Amino acid sequence: GPDPTLDNAINMAALNGRGGLGCVILVAAGNWFEYDPITKRDASVTYPANLTSVIGVMATTPDDKRKTYKQKWGDCWGSRFGEKMDVGAPGTHMLTTDLLGTDGYNNSWNDGFCGGIPNSWRYRDRNCALPGHNLPDDYSYFWGTSAAAPVAAGVCALILEANPNLTAPAVRNILTYTCDKVGGYSYNGPGGWGWALGYGRVNAYKAVLMSLVYDENLEINGITIVNPVSDKIRIFCRNINEDLKMKVFDINGKEIGNFNLHSQQDFFEFNVSNYISGFYILNFVDEQGNIVYRDKIVKFK
Repeated sequence: GPDPTLDNAINMAALNGRGGLGCVILVAAGNWFEYDPITKRDASVTYPANLTSVIGVMATTPDDKRKTYKQKWGDCWGSRFGEKMDVGAPGTHMLTTDLLGTDGYNNSWNDGFCGGIPNSWRYRDRNCALPGHNLPDDYSYFWGTSAAAPVAAGVCALILEANPNLTAPAVRNILTYTCDKVGGYSYNGPGGWGWALGYGRVNAYKAVLMSLVYDENLEINGITIVNPVSDKIRIFCRNINEDLKMKVFDINGKEIGNFNLHSQQDFFEFNVSNYISGFYILNFVDEQGNIVYRDKIVKFK
Protein backbone atom coordinates (compact mmCIF):
# COMPACT_ATOMS: atom_id res chain seq x y z
CA GLY A 1 0.00 0.00 0.00
CA PRO A 2 0.97 3.68 0.07
CA ASP A 3 4.30 4.42 1.72
CA PRO A 4 5.06 8.08 2.62
CA THR A 5 8.81 7.47 2.47
CA LEU A 6 8.57 6.02 -1.03
CA ASP A 7 6.17 8.78 -2.06
CA ASN A 8 8.66 11.43 -1.00
CA ALA A 9 11.56 9.70 -2.74
CA ILE A 10 9.64 9.41 -6.01
CA ASN A 11 8.41 12.99 -5.86
CA MET A 12 11.89 14.32 -5.10
CA ALA A 13 13.39 12.42 -8.01
CA ALA A 14 10.62 13.50 -10.38
CA LEU A 15 11.06 17.14 -9.38
CA ASN A 16 14.80 17.55 -8.74
CA GLY A 17 16.55 14.69 -10.56
CA ARG A 18 18.72 15.16 -13.67
CA GLY A 19 20.12 18.43 -12.34
CA GLY A 20 16.68 19.93 -11.82
CA LEU A 21 15.11 18.74 -15.07
CA GLY A 22 13.35 15.91 -13.24
CA CYS A 23 13.63 12.15 -13.56
CA VAL A 24 11.16 10.39 -15.84
CA ILE A 25 9.69 7.59 -13.72
CA LEU A 26 7.57 4.82 -15.22
CA VAL A 27 5.76 2.15 -13.21
CA ALA A 28 3.96 -1.01 -14.30
CA ALA A 29 0.20 -0.87 -13.74
CA GLY A 30 0.17 -4.40 -12.31
CA ASN A 31 -1.45 -7.64 -13.45
CA TRP A 32 -4.67 -9.18 -12.23
CA PHE A 33 -5.81 -12.78 -12.36
CA GLU A 34 -9.52 -12.57 -11.54
CA TYR A 35 -12.17 -10.20 -12.77
CA ASP A 36 -15.64 -9.44 -11.55
CA PRO A 37 -17.33 -7.39 -14.31
CA ILE A 38 -19.69 -5.79 -11.79
CA THR A 39 -17.28 -4.75 -9.05
CA LYS A 40 -14.19 -4.69 -11.31
CA ARG A 41 -12.41 -6.42 -8.45
CA ASP A 42 -8.63 -6.67 -8.81
CA ALA A 43 -8.57 -4.60 -12.01
CA SER A 44 -7.69 -1.29 -10.37
CA VAL A 45 -4.18 0.10 -10.68
CA THR A 46 -1.62 -0.82 -8.04
CA TYR A 47 0.58 1.53 -6.03
CA PRO A 48 2.87 3.31 -6.90
CA ALA A 49 1.67 3.34 -10.55
CA ASN A 50 -1.26 5.50 -9.44
CA LEU A 51 0.94 8.39 -8.27
CA THR A 52 0.66 11.56 -10.34
CA SER A 53 4.45 11.98 -10.44
CA VAL A 54 4.96 8.74 -12.39
CA ILE A 55 3.84 7.42 -15.77
CA GLY A 56 1.64 4.36 -15.33
CA VAL A 57 2.06 1.72 -18.04
CA MET A 58 -0.49 -0.90 -19.12
CA ALA A 59 0.19 -3.98 -21.27
CA THR A 60 -1.06 -4.37 -24.84
CA THR A 61 -1.24 -7.38 -27.15
CA PRO A 62 0.06 -7.98 -30.70
CA ASP A 63 -3.36 -6.97 -32.06
CA ASP A 64 -3.18 -3.61 -30.23
CA LYS A 65 -5.71 -4.32 -27.48
CA ARG A 66 -5.22 -3.92 -23.77
CA LYS A 67 -4.36 -7.35 -22.37
CA THR A 68 -7.42 -8.77 -20.64
CA TYR A 69 -8.15 -11.88 -18.61
CA LYS A 70 -8.80 -15.08 -20.62
CA GLN A 71 -7.62 -13.42 -23.83
CA LYS A 72 -5.96 -15.46 -26.58
CA TRP A 73 -2.56 -13.79 -26.15
CA GLY A 74 -1.50 -15.76 -23.08
CA ASP A 75 -4.34 -16.80 -20.82
CA CYS A 76 -5.17 -16.10 -17.19
CA TRP A 77 -3.97 -12.55 -16.63
CA GLY A 78 -4.90 -9.05 -17.60
CA SER A 79 -3.41 -5.60 -17.37
CA ARG A 80 -4.78 -3.36 -14.67
CA PHE A 81 -6.27 -0.18 -16.07
CA GLY A 82 -8.47 2.80 -15.41
CA GLU A 83 -8.05 5.97 -13.41
CA LYS A 84 -4.54 7.50 -13.30
CA MET A 85 -3.18 5.23 -16.00
CA ASP A 86 -1.26 6.94 -18.76
CA VAL A 87 -0.07 4.73 -21.64
CA GLY A 88 -0.01 1.20 -22.99
CA ALA A 89 2.97 -0.70 -24.40
CA PRO A 90 3.52 -4.23 -25.76
CA GLY A 91 3.43 -6.70 -22.86
CA THR A 92 3.14 -10.19 -24.35
CA HIS A 93 5.67 -12.40 -26.18
CA MET A 94 8.59 -10.17 -25.25
CA LEU A 95 11.73 -12.16 -26.02
CA THR A 96 14.39 -12.23 -23.27
CA THR A 97 17.36 -14.30 -22.16
CA ASP A 98 16.74 -16.95 -19.50
CA LEU A 99 18.57 -19.18 -17.04
CA LEU A 100 19.29 -22.67 -18.29
CA GLY A 101 17.37 -25.76 -17.22
CA THR A 102 14.84 -25.86 -14.42
CA ASP A 103 16.25 -22.64 -12.93
CA GLY A 104 14.80 -20.71 -15.86
CA TYR A 105 11.25 -19.66 -16.60
CA ASN A 106 11.44 -21.41 -19.96
CA ASN A 107 11.02 -24.83 -18.32
CA SER A 108 8.89 -23.85 -15.34
CA TRP A 109 5.16 -23.80 -14.70
CA ASN A 110 2.71 -23.75 -11.85
CA ASP A 111 0.13 -26.54 -11.95
CA GLY A 112 -2.14 -24.57 -9.65
CA PHE A 113 -2.21 -21.58 -11.98
CA CYS A 114 -5.02 -21.04 -14.46
CA GLY A 115 -7.42 -23.49 -12.90
CA GLY A 116 -4.86 -26.25 -12.41
CA ILE A 117 -4.21 -26.80 -16.11
CA PRO A 118 -0.79 -28.52 -16.38
CA ASN A 119 1.85 -26.40 -18.09
CA SER A 120 -0.51 -23.44 -18.19
CA TRP A 121 2.28 -21.07 -17.16
CA ARG A 122 4.92 -22.50 -19.44
CA TYR A 123 6.90 -19.70 -21.06
CA ARG A 124 8.48 -21.74 -23.84
CA ASP A 125 5.34 -22.89 -25.60
CA ARG A 126 1.59 -23.44 -25.23
CA ASN A 127 -0.39 -20.29 -24.49
CA CYS A 128 2.63 -18.09 -23.81
CA ALA A 129 4.34 -18.69 -27.15
CA LEU A 130 3.50 -17.72 -30.67
CA PRO A 131 2.50 -20.78 -32.74
CA GLY A 132 5.55 -22.48 -34.22
CA HIS A 133 7.97 -20.31 -32.28
CA ASN A 134 9.13 -22.50 -29.40
CA LEU A 135 12.38 -21.24 -27.94
CA PRO A 136 15.79 -22.70 -27.08
CA ASP A 137 16.51 -23.31 -23.43
CA ASP A 138 18.36 -20.03 -22.83
CA TYR A 139 15.52 -17.80 -24.05
CA SER A 140 12.03 -17.17 -22.77
CA TYR A 141 8.97 -15.06 -23.45
CA PHE A 142 8.42 -12.30 -20.91
CA TRP A 143 4.93 -10.98 -20.30
CA GLY A 144 2.93 -8.67 -18.06
CA THR A 145 2.94 -4.99 -17.28
CA SER A 146 6.47 -5.61 -15.98
CA ALA A 147 7.38 -6.30 -19.62
CA ALA A 148 5.41 -3.32 -20.93
CA ALA A 149 6.90 -0.68 -18.62
CA PRO A 150 10.49 -1.17 -19.92
CA VAL A 151 9.24 -0.70 -23.49
CA ALA A 152 7.67 2.65 -22.59
CA ALA A 153 10.81 3.57 -20.63
CA GLY A 154 12.85 2.81 -23.73
CA VAL A 155 10.73 5.26 -25.72
CA CYS A 156 11.40 7.91 -23.05
CA ALA A 157 15.12 7.17 -23.34
CA LEU A 158 14.92 7.74 -27.10
CA ILE A 159 13.13 11.05 -26.49
CA LEU A 160 15.91 12.21 -24.19
CA GLU A 161 18.60 10.93 -26.52
CA ALA A 162 17.12 13.15 -29.23
CA ASN A 163 16.63 16.13 -26.90
CA PRO A 164 18.54 15.75 -23.58
CA ASN A 165 17.45 19.12 -22.21
CA LEU A 166 13.77 18.25 -21.95
CA THR A 167 12.18 18.34 -18.52
CA ALA A 168 10.35 15.35 -17.11
CA PRO A 169 6.93 16.98 -17.73
CA ALA A 170 7.94 17.61 -21.34
CA VAL A 171 8.87 13.95 -21.82
CA ARG A 172 5.51 12.94 -20.38
CA ASN A 173 3.73 15.35 -22.74
CA ILE A 174 5.58 14.00 -25.77
CA LEU A 175 5.07 10.36 -24.79
CA THR A 176 1.34 10.73 -24.17
CA TYR A 177 0.62 13.10 -27.05
CA THR A 178 2.24 10.84 -29.67
CA CYS A 179 0.46 7.64 -28.56
CA ASP A 180 -1.61 5.82 -31.14
CA LYS A 181 -5.33 5.59 -30.36
CA VAL A 182 -5.59 1.84 -30.88
CA GLY A 183 -7.98 -0.90 -29.81
CA GLY A 184 -11.22 0.75 -30.85
CA TYR A 185 -11.55 2.32 -27.39
CA SER A 186 -13.00 5.72 -26.56
CA TYR A 187 -10.45 8.49 -26.03
CA ASN A 188 -12.83 11.34 -25.35
CA GLY A 189 -11.39 12.43 -21.99
CA PRO A 190 -9.19 15.49 -21.36
CA GLY A 191 -6.26 15.60 -23.77
CA GLY A 192 -7.43 12.47 -25.58
CA TRP A 193 -7.40 10.20 -22.51
CA GLY A 194 -9.56 7.09 -22.26
CA TRP A 195 -10.49 4.76 -19.40
CA ALA A 196 -9.49 1.60 -21.25
CA LEU A 197 -5.97 2.50 -22.43
CA GLY A 198 -5.08 5.95 -21.16
CA TYR A 199 -3.65 8.07 -23.97
CA GLY A 200 -3.09 5.00 -26.16
CA ARG A 201 -0.19 2.74 -27.15
CA VAL A 202 3.25 4.37 -27.27
CA ASN A 203 4.79 5.17 -30.65
CA ALA A 204 8.58 5.59 -30.56
CA TYR A 205 8.84 6.99 -34.08
CA LYS A 206 6.36 9.79 -33.49
CA ALA A 207 7.76 10.52 -30.03
CA VAL A 208 11.30 11.03 -31.31
CA LEU A 209 10.08 13.26 -34.14
CA MET A 210 8.11 15.36 -31.67
CA SER A 211 11.07 15.64 -29.29
CA LEU A 212 13.20 17.16 -32.05
CA VAL A 213 10.80 20.08 -32.53
CA TYR A 214 9.30 20.38 -29.05
CA ASP A 215 9.49 23.85 -27.53
CA GLU A 216 8.76 23.91 -23.83
CA ASN A 217 8.04 27.62 -24.01
CA LEU A 218 5.05 26.88 -26.22
CA GLU A 219 2.17 24.64 -25.26
CA ILE A 220 1.68 21.76 -27.72
CA ASN A 221 -1.42 23.20 -29.27
CA GLY A 222 -2.04 23.66 -32.96
CA ILE A 223 0.41 22.69 -35.68
CA THR A 224 4.04 21.58 -35.33
CA ILE A 225 6.16 20.76 -38.38
CA VAL A 226 9.30 18.61 -38.27
CA ASN A 227 11.99 20.74 -39.89
CA PRO A 228 14.16 20.43 -41.97
CA VAL A 229 12.50 18.12 -44.49
CA SER A 230 14.06 15.40 -46.61
CA ASP A 231 11.58 13.16 -48.43
CA LYS A 232 8.44 13.84 -46.39
CA ILE A 233 6.73 16.71 -44.61
CA ARG A 234 5.78 15.46 -41.14
CA ILE A 235 3.18 17.40 -39.18
CA PHE A 236 1.68 17.09 -35.69
CA CYS A 237 -1.76 18.61 -35.11
CA ARG A 238 -3.47 19.13 -31.77
CA ASN A 239 -6.93 20.44 -31.04
CA ILE A 240 -7.67 21.12 -34.71
CA ASN A 241 -11.44 21.36 -34.87
CA GLU A 242 -11.93 21.41 -38.64
CA ASP A 243 -10.37 19.98 -41.77
CA LEU A 244 -7.56 22.08 -43.22
CA LYS A 245 -5.76 22.29 -46.55
CA MET A 246 -2.00 22.80 -46.57
CA LYS A 247 -0.80 24.75 -49.58
CA VAL A 248 2.89 24.66 -50.49
CA PHE A 249 4.55 27.64 -52.20
CA ASP A 250 8.07 27.89 -53.60
CA ILE A 251 10.38 30.84 -52.96
CA ASN A 252 8.83 32.71 -55.91
CA GLY A 253 5.33 32.45 -54.44
CA LYS A 254 4.11 29.81 -56.87
CA GLU A 255 1.77 27.20 -55.44
CA ILE A 256 3.31 23.80 -56.17
CA GLY A 257 1.22 21.46 -54.04
CA ASN A 258 -1.67 21.08 -51.62
CA PHE A 259 -2.53 18.42 -49.06
CA ASN A 260 -5.54 17.69 -46.87
CA LEU A 261 -5.38 17.53 -43.07
CA HIS A 262 -8.37 15.87 -41.42
CA SER A 263 -9.43 17.00 -37.97
CA GLN A 264 -9.74 13.40 -36.72
CA GLN A 265 -6.00 12.80 -37.19
CA ASP A 266 -3.08 14.12 -35.17
CA PHE A 267 -0.10 13.10 -37.34
CA PHE A 268 0.47 13.46 -41.06
CA GLU A 269 3.18 12.51 -43.54
CA PHE A 270 3.23 13.94 -47.07
CA ASN A 271 5.66 12.79 -49.74
CA VAL A 272 7.69 15.67 -51.21
CA SER A 273 10.64 13.67 -52.51
CA ASN A 274 10.15 15.29 -55.93
CA TYR A 275 10.71 18.80 -54.54
CA ILE A 276 14.13 20.35 -55.13
CA SER A 277 16.26 21.59 -52.23
CA GLY A 278 15.36 25.03 -50.93
CA PHE A 279 12.89 27.04 -48.85
CA TYR A 280 9.13 26.58 -49.04
CA ILE A 281 6.18 28.39 -47.47
CA LEU A 282 3.27 26.41 -46.03
CA ASN A 283 -0.15 28.01 -45.69
CA PHE A 284 -2.83 26.17 -43.71
CA VAL A 285 -6.26 27.20 -44.92
CA ASP A 286 -9.63 26.49 -43.29
CA GLU A 287 -12.83 25.55 -45.07
CA GLN A 288 -13.72 29.25 -45.54
CA GLY A 289 -10.40 29.97 -47.26
CA ASN A 290 -8.81 31.77 -44.30
CA ILE A 291 -5.14 31.22 -43.54
CA VAL A 292 -5.08 29.95 -39.94
CA TYR A 293 -1.37 29.14 -39.75
CA ARG A 294 1.75 29.78 -41.81
CA ASP A 295 5.24 28.35 -41.56
CA LYS A 296 8.33 27.71 -43.67
CA ILE A 297 10.39 24.60 -44.21
CA VAL A 298 13.86 23.86 -45.50
CA LYS A 299 14.03 20.96 -47.96
CA PHE A 300 17.22 18.94 -48.40
CA LYS A 301 17.78 16.13 -50.86
